[in-house]
Amino acid sequence: MVNIHDSMVVELGKASERMPADLAQRWPLYGLYIVSDAPSGALGAFLHLEWDERERRAELRIAPDVSPTAALDRIPVQPLHLEGDTVTEAARRTVLSLQAGIDRFLGTQTIPDISPGSAVDETARLIAEKNAFWVAAADWLASDRTTPFDAAVLGGGDPTDQWPPAKTHSTGHAPMLGLAGPAT
Repeated sequence: MVNIHDSMVVELGKASERMPADLAQRWPLYGLYIVSDAPSGALGAFLHLEWDERERRAELRIAPDVSPTAALDRIPVQPLHLEGDTVTEAARRTVLSLQAGIDRFLGTQTIPDISPGSAVDETARLIAEKNAFWVAAADWLASDRTTPFDAAVLGGGDPTDQWPPAKTHSTGHAPMLGLAGPAT
């Protein structure tokens, strides 16, 4: 779990449309829970890196934890292909891939309308709009523009891990709480 410094939430909220297609090579762990205070309350999401063997590409799975829910399995998960130059282009490729998967399952063949203003175009725009912040947060956390550290040091304890943290299955440690701020 990583708590993003409040000042970075504002900066990340102004995220550009840039898609960090190399995120899969820089991502520190398979999954992170990112949380921070925001003007409207706590803002959190599970970010998980996934590899699609059939399509030979990576995707970021974004599960925003922004409203009360009865169970973790009820949090909606948005896959986003790590392809293209923009978040909207990545969202468009994700939508088209999901449609192709439905076609394979049903044995149908859909020729989607991808023209401006089409259902595919509007869906991609909405997905990009809702997830640009999380893409920017993932990109920032996987860059040298951040300085995360183990929150144990705030209580006078010794840090149990460095950033990026070791994979928990290899260390036996409990998950760590990291605090992330701008690089110093």
